[in-house]
Amino acid sequence: MVRVPVEQAPVLDFKKDVRVDRVNVTGLKRTKDDFIKPIVRELFHATNFGDVLVKADKVHRRLENLECFKNIEIFVDTSKGPKASPDGIEVTFDVTEMNWLLGSVNAMAGSEEAALVVGGRAPNILGRGEKVQLEYTHSNTHNTNMALSVSKPLVNMKSNAKIKSSIYQSNASFGASGFNEQDRAANIAFEFNSAPNVHHTVLWEAVWRYLDSTTRTVPMSVREQNGHSMKSSLIHSITMDRRNKPVFPSSGTLIDITTEFAGLGGDVGFVKNEIKMQANVSLFKDFVLQGTLQKGLLSEYSDNKTSHICDRFFLGGATSVRGFEFRGLGPHEDNISLGSELYWAAGLHLYAPLPFKVFERNFGDFFRTHLFVNAGNLGKFDSGMDYRDFFKQMVASARMSCGAGLAVRIGNSARFEINYCVPVSVQQGDRPIKGCQLGVGISFL
Repeated sequence: MVRVPVEQAPVLDFKKDVRVDRVNVTGLKRTKDDFIKPIVRELFHATNFGDVLVKADKVHRRLENLECFKNIEIFVDTSKGPKASPDGIEVTFDVTEMNWLLGSVNAMAGSEEAALVVGGRAPNILGRGEKVQLEYTHSNTHNTNMALSVSKPLVNMKSNAKIKSSIYQSNASFGASGFNEQDRAANIAFEFNSAPNVHHTVLWEAVWRYLDSTTRTVPMSVREQNGHSMKSSLIHSITMDRRNKPVFPSSGTLIDITTEFAGLGGDVGFVKNEIKMQANVSLFKDFVLQGTLQKGLLSEYSDNKTSHICDRFFLGGATSVRGFEFRGLGPHEDNISLGSELYWAAGLHLYAPLPFKVFERNFGDFFRTHLFVNAGNLGKFDSGMDYRDFFKQMVASARMSCGAGLAVRIGNSARFEINYCVPVSVQQGDRPIKGCQLGVGISFL
């Protein structure tokens, strides 16, 4: 927020040439001056009053991204004093630093489980944006995760760059696929923006994994993968999010591309690519047509290093292809979902506001009714054939479902759905659901 003295408001000229004589940052206690200077320095390049306001807002966002301050206010005033320029102005950022230690207790949920997250963090611990964070997660299905991370923003780069490292241990049970997984991992990541709304993450991770069967009746194709494995991989992800809001967008597109190369050490080796796309078009008066498309491919490149069931793709569930159980689509053996190395999924949605006028205002913004059609396929396909035959093979055995439901926004990033689903096309071994299906999550097909 930019505050301008009221007495000056009637004579403001946004095209008027001005010179920024001084930039003040008040309220700093443990934050170092040399950490803040590279951020506010660009204000001195402003040439007119409108440019000052634009650059001040940009600096405000960069200061917010540091996660060091709980409140930031901007004041713009004319320069005073013997060294003031005739057209000089001063910009002041009044900040309130976060406490040394912060704690939090949050709840999160997915399509199959709910979890409690207890955490603590020490922001700006050394005065240059360093953050240490510890989190423990426990779900109603007894999945657990404990993670310790350290991060630091790189303010000399104007791309909101950050370096982050973490170690963690997770225990998860995948009953639908017949295995439990324990991971002990360490990673280091470099994050930056290459353009507005274009975010990159480059991550190296080493994971010591242990798989064991959930029951003695799990098929041999799963049990033979039990035991220890070591995966060392390099991952690059790019997210281009040009939607007007993350939940119930009315316009814009989202493209998320992830590439993982595993085999830089360890006994696991593969190349895994996945792309997710979303487009939103506003039709009329809050009616929005949304299309989604996802595709993934995993390829092994060495006889000495292989992939495991935990590396494969899975489809089905309230946040995936609706109308199927969690991991209920694709190859199965003895009712155990095996996953596969290739998948595609698509969805078409029509979102509309609640049909009651009493809900038109703020309360109604949390709700949307929607009609949907979902389709997808998962399996082993002969990629060596002609691309036209390959495309026909992937489409011919596709699964499809349709339905209607109610979606509820939770905060600014998650939502809850209750849908009535009708499976239209099902293959042998699938586990379809006809009727009501509940789902909570951040990412939906």
